[in-house]
Amino acid sequence: MDEVDELRGLLRKMEARPRTVLCVCGSRSLEGGHGEKWGRHKVEEVYRQTFDPHRDIVLTGGASGPDVWARELLPWPGRLVEYLPSGVRLEWVAREYRDWGLRQGRWSDTAVHPLARNEALCAGLVNSRNAGWKVGVICLIDPRSRTQGTRHMARLCREAKLAVLEWHFQ
Repeated sequence: MDEVDELRGLLRKMEARPRTVLCVCGSRSLEGGHGEKWGRHKVEEVYRQTFDPHRDIVLTGGASGPDVWARELLPWPGRLVEYLPSGVRLEWVAREYRDWGLRQGRWSDTAVHPLARNEALCAGLVNSRNAGWKVGVICLIDPRSRTQGTRHMARLCREAKLAVLEWHFQ
C-alpha cells in the first residue's frame, strides 16, 4: 500500500467517526403534563438543529424523563449511550430502519449514587473532547426538582470547561 492509499484509508476512518458527543440530561420531575411536552420539544429542537444522526452520539444517564426522551426521539440511525446508576453501560446502535441493537457493558463494577454517575458522564465527555470530538451538554432543569441532580451535572460540566446549555422550565 502506498502513501496515497494509506491517506485515503485514514480519511475514510475519520469520516466514519462521530464528530459530536451530545449529552442530554434533565430533571425527572419534568415527566408528565406541561413539563414533558416542553422537554420533549426542547430535545426535538436540539436534534433538528444540531444533530447529525450519521456521525454524532448522544450520551445520557438513563434516568426517567429527559434521558428516556433522548432515546425515544433519537433520529435514525443515531447512536445513544446510557450510563445507568447500576454501573451498566448500554449502547443503542441502529441495525435496520427503526430497529435498535443493544450492546451492554459496564462503566462501574458496582452500583453508584446518581451524583457519582454525573461525575462519570462528565469525565467521559472530557475524554471525548480531549480526543478531538466536539462536546455539548443540554440540561433541562425543573426548579421544583427535589434532588437538583441536573444542576449538579451542569455545574460539573461548566467547571470542566464544556459547552453547557441550560433551559429552565417555568
